[in-house]
Amino acid sequence: MPIFYFVIVNYWCGESITQLLRSLAQDSPDQNYQILIVNNSPEDRSLDAFSTEFAHCTILETGENLGFGRACNRAIAWVADRDPGAIVWLINPDAWLPAGTIAAARSLLSQADWAILGTAIDQPDGRPEFRGGRFDRRSGLIEPIAQEAPTDPKIQPTDWVSGCSLLIHLAAFRVLPQFDRRFFLYYEDFEFCRRYARQGYSVAIAPSLRVIHATSTVTGREPERKLRWSIGGYLLALVIHGSRWALVYRLARILISAIIQWPQHPARSRAKLQGVADAWQSWRSTRNGSPRR
Repeated sequence: MPIFYFVIVNYWCGESITQLLRSLAQDSPDQNYQILIVNNSPEDRSLDAFSTEFAHCTILETGENLGFGRACNRAIAWVADRDPGAIVWLINPDAWLPAGTIAAARSLLSQADWAILGTAIDQPDGRPEFRGGRFDRRSGLIEPIAQEAPTDPKIQPTDWVSGCSLLIHLAAFRVLPQFDRRFFLYYEDFEFCRRYARQGYSVAIAPSLRVIHATSTVTGREPERKLRWSIGGYLLALVIHGSRWALVYRLARILISAIIQWPQHPARSRAKLQGVADAWQSWRSTRNGSPRR
């Protein structure tokens, strides 16, 4: 069974990462895994002690905030250079693993062929947050499926999986898998899954594997920026994978809502318009539609 490399992107969230790393240590005392933290906040020195406190932990400094996808690209390339057959497990800093998850993953994944795999994600109070992703190209609908776990615990195909807990089997890919660097935050996981699915790689969900996620612990600190990144990522995702009708319809709705909300919520309206501008600039920078890595 290949080694798991847990990849965590840090942006001022050392306290949350501590909880995650402790859950890993408790879940798998043999520590037969590696931890790679990509530091998107160079001034954050809360990570300095991790390399000594937690075995097999490496800090990868970026020198700037690269966003989620580009930070993950650095980590994926770092792992592939050292262990091209590894399993990269992307996991949010504000998530953690229940007891027995790593052992269950090793048992399940050794019995199946897969390339991109998501896990079930639950909120801390037990409510289901993610059980797979749905995409309707014609309408532009991109939504998570949040329901109780299905009775069949086997790996099941799905349209996309969440970057909150996403596994990549490097040995399954002909070339190094990378996120589209035009996405700063939000919808890069969707685009990643749809692009590789179109190339014939499997995208699936493992309902029996579960992580706990304290939703928006990190991005919820800056709601306007979160809205801007979400709008920009969503529209860019539709440019790449949606229908023209879906793009026009969704863009019109966003613009109309920004205009209507401006008198009472100018900051939210401004964030929506900035998101539209971000998507436009990203599209113009690569009109041929090929992902920039």
